[in-house]
Amino acid sequence: MSDGPHRSLNMRDAWKKLFQRADRNAYEIPKIQEQIPVAFKDDFVDQRCGALLDSLSPVFKDQGQLFQTKQEALEKARRETAGRPLARLMVDHIEQVIGDGRSGGDQLIEGVANALQDHIARISYQGEEHYLRESSEARTNRMAERMHSAMQGCSYDDIAKQLMSGTALPRAPKQDGLDEGVPL
Repeated sequence: MSDGPHRSLNMRDAWKKLFQRADRNAYEIPKIQEQIPVAFKDDFVDQRCGALLDSLSPVFKDQGQLFQTKQEALEKARRETAGRPLARLMVDHIEQVIGDGRSGGDQLIEGVANALQDHIARISYQGEEHYLRESSEARTNRMAERMHSAMQGCSYDDIAKQLMSGTALPRAPKQDGLDEGVPL
């Protein structure tokens, strides 16, 4: 008997757990959402996004910085993020926020939040394709619908702020007690 299509996903464990929760009806949408920041943090740390944002932060905190200075910092960051898709997405989205004419200290937060939203959408599509190959269409559609609902209910700005501040994101709690099963 198979443990499900999430087992053979070619992704990090935190993303596999997210797909496992989305696949199983025992997990309600809030429980699926608990795993999303954990999965982001796993990629954030692995791809050294904190160091990237630390290098960009001084340029963006100074409101007097010229557009050209910010562009130069982003070009340097783009060269340094080769092979790190989440970090590259962050650079692209921060650049887009600046290009849209937004100003202020929230440029980094907005760019990171947009990158996180883009990143999870890409991973979600990758998971759906995998589920279509490994499982039934009905199961895939149910999982994708639950995943989409969980993604829609997330506050990407809050996740971005937590990741950028370096505060510890809460781990998704394990449910191992008798009273912590599926709600009736």
